[in-house]
Amino acid sequence: MRPLERICIWGTSVKKVGDEAQLASILTFFRKRFPGVEVTVFSQLRKAVLDLMTQLECPGQVCALRDLTQVYGQLQQADALVIIGGPFFEDKRQMASLAALIGMARMMRKPVMTFGATLFGIKTASGRQFYKRLYRQIDVISARDDNAQQVLDDLGTGRKVMPLTDPRYNLQPAPPERVREILIQEGLDPDRPYVAITTRHLHEGMPDWVKEQMGYTPEVAKQSFQTLAAFMRVLSTDYQLVIIPMHPSFQEDKETAGHWFRELPAGAFLLQARYSPLEVVGIMKGAAGSIQSRVGSTVFSVLAGSPFLAVSYESRMQDWMTANGLGEFCVDWKAVEQPALQESFTVLQARSPVIRGQFEETLSERRSLFAEQAEEILQALWLARPWPSS
Repeated sequence: MRPLERICIWGTSVKKVGDEAQLASILTFFRKRFPGVEVTVFSQLRKAVLDLMTQLECPGQVCALRDLTQVYGQLQQADALVIIGGPFFEDKRQMASLAALIGMARMMRKPVMTFGATLFGIKTASGRQFYKRLYRQIDVISARDDNAQQVLDDLGTGRKVMPLTDPRYNLQPAPPERVREILIQEGLDPDRPYVAITTRHLHEGMPDWVKEQMGYTPEVAKQSFQTLAAFMRVLSTDYQLVIIPMHPSFQEDKETAGHWFRELPAGAFLLQARYSPLEVVGIMKGAAGSIQSRVGSTVFSVLAGSPFLAVSYESRMQDWMTANGLGEFCVDWKAVEQPALQESFTVLQARSPVIRGQFEETLSERRSLFAEQAEEILQALWLARPWPSS
């Protein structure tokens, strides 16, 4: 197989920690698989991506997708265009960006692949026609979601998906010294046990379809916040409570934490800085346990080997927990009850050594599977079409 010397990556933002983790894991993979590979990331958030590259010791370039001259020049020098994340949705500007980028790559006879991407169902007739054509222009389609093949079949693309285990399972946590430094900077006692918490921002401004999917009403949200706060008030007698910002905007985490702070005594901390995925995993690794409200955060808990309770705001969370044998530690956000939460946390702590061992096995299996699948995908990319001379 010809080694990749230069690649261009596009498709995910770094606004959310979970999305940043995808980019971090994929940069790390290509850097290890092809030492010396030159990477260009197409992103509007140049400083954030460069900071991430520096932390990963993966030097590279960043240019904005809107700068077509630079994008064209980088693609001309690249061996392949790699699309990650979930950019395949119904939005005119997004669809125009996809068409332009893939069109340029095709014109230059550069192989195009998705690498562990998320494929969304398409509803409108015009969107279906667009994506049916677009997916046929991509040489290798690999995805991390179980429903990806169904999406392609529904569009009538005639294409096959190559599965890829979530690349984020390859991340390594920040070292304990860095975690201790963060805790001290944030005003916590690094020698006292703590529970790590991620939040979900619920508000009236959410799209109607999101509210409907969640079963959201202001009354249900208020009751849920109060119940969770009462549970955390009990936890705070034995643990420091560390709320980790995970949203695109710090204000979203601040508003959510504010609901709890009105009910909680001292001992609850909303981290005031945005930390990298590696640092977030490190913080979770040092925790006595976690309360997770986001599907992406469950991956972080497995990476950290940190037992957790899951508050489910969407069916994906319940599906993930059930599939991983943790269904008893997952509660619907609309039906949370303080005594049940306390009992579940007690059971979680009692079974902590077993769960940590289970997470170690899961992590080992998924990393091995990822390595095998990634090699198959790279081989398919190599065979996809004749490589042009650079």
